Amino acid sequence: MRKLQLRETAMTRWHTLPLLQSHVTPRRRVPARQRERVKSRGCFRPWRFPGDQGMIEVDQLTVRYDDEKALDGLSLRLRPGEFVLVTGPSGCGKSTLARALAGLIPHASSARMTGRVVVNGLDTRQHPLPILAGHVGLVFQNPATQLFCLRVEEEVAFGPRNLGLPAKEVARRVEWALAAAGLEHLRGRRVNALSDGEKQRLAIASILAMGPRILVLDEPTSNLDLAGARQVLATLERLRREAGTTVVIVEHKTGEIANACRTTRRAMGGPEPPASVREVGRLADRVLLLEKGRLVADGPPEEVFARREMLRRLGVRHPAARPQSDWADRIATGEDDPFAKEPLVELEGVAAGYGESLVLDGLDLSIGRGEFVALVGDNGSGKTTLARLLAGLLKPRRGR
Repeated sequence: MRKLQLRETAMTRWHTLPLLQSHVTPRRRVPARQRERVKSRGCFRPWRFPGDQGMIEVDQLTVRYDDEKALDGLSLRLRPGEFVLVTGPSGCGKSTLARALAGLIPHASSARMTGRVVVNGLDTRQHPLPILAGHVGLVFQNPATQLFCLRVEEEVAFGPRNLGLPAKEVARRVEWALAAAGLEHLRGRRVNALSDGEKQRLAIASILAMGPRILVLDEPTSNLDLAGARQVLATLERLRREAGTTVVIVEHKTGEIANACRTTRRAMGGPEPPASVREVGRLADRVLLLEKGRLVADGPPEEVFARREMLRRLGVRHPAARPQSDWADRIATGEDDPFAKEPLVELEGVAAGYGESLVLDGLDLSIGRGEFVALVGDNGSGKTTLARLLAGLLKPRRGR
């Protein structure tokens, strides 16, 4: 197998977005001196939530889609400031639980719900979504479903503006959220010109700017490379530690979280032990394991992941990294053949981009018949652009 590495470039793709929210306030440029003052304060708000702010109580929650139960009599209690990982096989009800915690079920769903969900003392059935949005922030797996402004800075500012906050407070929150998500250099970029990973971080930043006591994230690292996942997890950990935010992550691939936790630990000045249950435990206080809408395990990571037989039965991969010797001999690798046939795909000096920006410039690539090629690179490096070129959906500006 051959691996093709792309360097990070300015822009990766463009697709049409309808012009929504014509009433959005024009983008306001924050002076550089003010941005530096925000940076000097560490970019993390001093909002420490008192009392039971961040408390979640779920009592006998049952959710049905038509005649099928997604959650079945689920009960749990999360304490303020906890970092909780919710995992389980596909279809076990993880995403349904995330939507119920945010109040989308029952207010914005055809699903039928019985039982109670209480966040910060508010019963989600008795309070509308605009009220609940100030307490619980939900980041979807697909960020495109919750981004609608034209530019990055406008997207982050939209939530605080609709909360009726003063302009200075909106500007402060925008600066903090952009810095927390690592998007300061993209503040003026059009949203539909961002890569998938950048959109994911923008969705997180737009929620952070609203200052919710509880953050619920549905597979937040699914579209991110390792560096992006590390940055997101480090941000969430600092929110929990410095602001007392309750964090709930829904994740199916616990091994990816473990690997990101390992590099997060290194980035925060700690040692770098092997990716394992200990790595998850450094961020998560608890792991909730779901099966067919029921809670089958609840406890510290080392306790839940010690139940290997249960994990195997449910098809949940243990987060401990497998040594290379376990799988290296299972991968058949080819050998270069100097007498191979002519290339099936060939690019020479190709340049391509969107608008005035180039994403690929001077790219030379040759792929032979029957080759197995892996296209890898950081978010924003041009992988999607190259794929669109190869599929004929984008024409090169130069080269052939």
